[in-house]
Amino acid sequence: DGMWCNITGNISIFVKTTPSSAMDCQRHDADLAPRPKQQHDYANMKTNAHRLLSVLATALLGAAAVLNTQAQTWQTILPIPEFAPGWSGHALLFDPFSANPANPGVFVGCWSDDPLGVGSILHLSPDGTPMVMDTDLDRVYGLGYNPAAGTLYAVGNRGLTWKVRKSSVGGGPNTWTEDDTFFLSAKTEASARAITTDSLGNVYVCGVALPARGNSHWIVRKLPLGGSWTSVVDLAGKSGAVSVARGMCFYPGRGALPPALFAVGMLDSKWTVLRSQNQGANWQVVDGWSPSKNLAATADEIAYDSYSGNLYVVGFRGDFTTPAGWVAHRPA
Repeated sequence: DGMWCNITGNISIFVKTTPSSAMDCQRHDADLAPRPKQQHDYANMKTNAHRLLSVLATALLGAAAVLNTQAQTWQTILPIPEFAPGWSGHALLFDPFSANPANPGVFVGCWSDDPLGVGSILHLSPDGTPMVMDTDLDRVYGLGYNPAAGTLYAVGNRGLTWKVRKSSVGGGPNTWTEDDTFFLSAKTEASARAITTDSLGNVYVCGVALPARGNSHWIVRKLPLGGSWTSVVDLAGKSGAVSVARGMCFYPGRGALPPALFAVGMLDSKWTVLRSQNQGANWQVVDGWSPSKNLAATADEIAYDSYSGNLYVVGFRGDFTTPAGWVAHRPA
């Protein structure tokens, strides 16, 4: 609750804490560089640069009181261009079926522009050995696991349609089945973007859907344990604005912050964080922000630090036709 703090930086994110748990948020202006003009397709606004920031921030949360990606050493474990030209990674999940939890493999959700249509999930063993797993999705935006049901999920789209696929046997070849299909209009796009599971075994997927007429809708769908998929959020954007949910996180609660479900994205072209404290039945905006009246902003990913209990949201300000910069928020 309360206000959220801005942390903005050039890839590196600095967070300084004190013994009293107060947070001194140092703001670092981002290098502003014009983005190339692209097709006016807000349903596909994520770029590799945005995903890079999300992965960097998520991987570093909780590592230390002062977080600085320059102190990390990154190693390429698979030369993707040589293995599958045209691939790009968009989701990451440690293998929950690994025989050695201390050194698990990883699932990478991705897609390819290769006309041969290679698979949409790449599994990397601990030694880096790759194996392609085709989920029958055109694009995989999110990966998740529900321990209550032992089910692995891949979310994204096939064609114009929102799709959720599942596998209960380790995600191997020919094990994926369809679990949810959703759209507002068969003639317009819908796409699932992220997935999370709460402590009760409920599964939540967020994304975007376009009606036959009008602006995009912020969508969250829920699968109760043993139940069926239903929409628990359907927010239509204002005229001329963009609305899309991009990331989700279940926060188990710590200290003054109770357990809650969070969805982040862009609502009416503004950076928005929604929270539900009753398994998705009711939602409230707990963080809404835009840098100026004429400049858009979007929250892209959310994660929590298991050491400090802090929540973090990363995203960007600007759009495809204006200068943009990295942004990170966390509750003050």
